[in-house]
Amino acid sequence: MRFIVVAPVLLSALVGCASTGTSGSESGQPGAETLAQVRFRDREVKVSQHVNATVDDAWKVLGPAFHDLGYKGGPSGSGNQRMYMTSWLRLPGALYEGEANSAYFECDRSPLGIPTADTYELTFAVYAWVAPDQPGGSVVRVLVNGSGRDRANPSAIVSCAGTGKLEAMFMQAIQRRLKLAATPPE
Repeated sequence: MRFIVVAPVLLSALVGCASTGTSGSESGQPGAETLAQVRFRDREVKVSQHVNATVDDAWKVLGPAFHDLGYKGGPSGSGNQRMYMTSWLRLPGALYEGEANSAYFECDRSPLGIPTADTYELTFAVYAWVAPDQPGGSVVRVLVNGSGRDRANPSAIVSCAGTGKLEAMFMQAIQRRLKLAATPPE
């Protein structure tokens, strides 16, 4: 009788019931986040840096910096906030060849301890904000936000955040663009 009780518990641990998470929407794609929801995530930003440039100058380099890294993006729909972002990007395999997705995304772990970022299909977006900083210059914040879906059990969805590595790549691209923009033409 004892074996009958243990078997279902062991089976549920192996199948991954603990990592099911919650659904983002009925279609399974992350729901369109409002600016208020993205603003709420501002406290989860992994990379935030002061730059010696005006808000306007920093804002102008965001598009080219995203392009330098191969990401298409655009300004948010809100005219009162300087936020540049990608659309939701579906990642069926590795973000960069030869590197584990868990180097870039933190999406929890399976019941067996395996990072779900390395086994789940990921969907993510990159956001960059520019705001005035005191006593001068600007502050640039970069956030990676997403979700992961178990390939074997599509109803198992986990939320994902950036580890800081991809965000740092965007910040470096922004800094390169700011440096180019500040260099006088010869």
